[in-house]
Order: sequence, then structure tokens, then C-alpha cells
Amino acid sequence: MRYYQDKNLRLHLLHAIEKIEVSVKTELSHKLGLKYGPFGYLLFYQWVHREKYSSFEVEEKQYKFKVSLLKSMKRQNSPEFSRKENLNKDGFPTIWLGIDLLTFGELVIILDLLNSSLLSDIAAKYNTTSEEFLSWMKCLSFIRNICAHNGNLIMDVIFISKNIERWKTNISN
Repeated sequence: MRYYQDKNLRLHLLHAIEKIEVSVKTELSHKLGLKYGPFGYLLFYQWVHREKYSSFEVEEKQYKFKVSLLKSMKRQNSPEFSRKENLNKDGFPTIWLGIDLLTFGELVIILDLLNSSLLSDIAAKYNTTSEEFLSWMKCLSFIRNICAHNGNLIMDVIFISKNIERWKTNISN
């Protein structure tokens, strides 16, 4: 019985996390596309949190991101990825197509890289602070990976939170 409870919990969590993922990807692509244009997301130095990351780290993360993006594009069958108006001169897709290729883990990495202003704008959409939003996204990434790899969610995961008393109060109400 515990096996089936765990399995059902994993499936329900994956479904819920997918809805969150789509919402956050939509919000992120909207913010980056509106502020930096269809290909501005490829220039990390424009939107990255410069106080948090050195120039070398930014360049390294940008390079890894672009390599991963090109690999993901090769696996796509959609004709949208071969239309010239959707690609820049280097063959990278617009933000609206590119963001869809991100894994949940890559999405969290991008969110962690965002400058304070952009992250605050996105977090505000979900009525939370930047720090709390990023913490939630990292937690969801952890849970998603357990669920996707058939981990034993009920028995093997214990959450420790600074806000445990607040959670207990909210749950009991």
C-alpha cells in the first residue's frame, strides 16, 4: 500500500510541478524578451546578477548554456526551429522558443543567475520575495528529480525549513 501511495504522490507532484514550470518559463521569457528583445537572453552580461558572479563565471555559464541549447535544438522536430525568422545568425532560437528547451534544473540555474530586479519582478508574480521564490524553485527541482527517477519520496525525504513553524500554522488552519 505504501508503494502505491508513494507512486501516486510522485505522479501528482510531477503534474503540479509541470504546471509551475510552464508558468515560470512563460514569465521568465516574457520578462527577458520584453526587456532585452528576442535574442538578448543569449547575452548573459545584460541580465546576470553582476555582484554575485565574476565576469569569468558569467562567460563560462553562458558558454555551457549555449552548448546545451544547441544540443537540445538538434533533438527537436518542430519546424519552428528551422524557420530563419526564429533564429539569429548563429542559429540560436528566440527566447520564446529557447526557454521551452530548458530542463527544470536549467531553469532554476537561470533564475539563480538573474539580477535582483528581474528576479524580484518574477517573484512578485507569485506573491513572494526573490529569496523565498528561488528557495522554492530549488526545492521543487529536488523533489522533481526524486519523482522523475522513482525515488522513495515518502520514506527517504525529510524537509528542514527555517519556516517550519509558519508551515505548521498554515497547515493546521
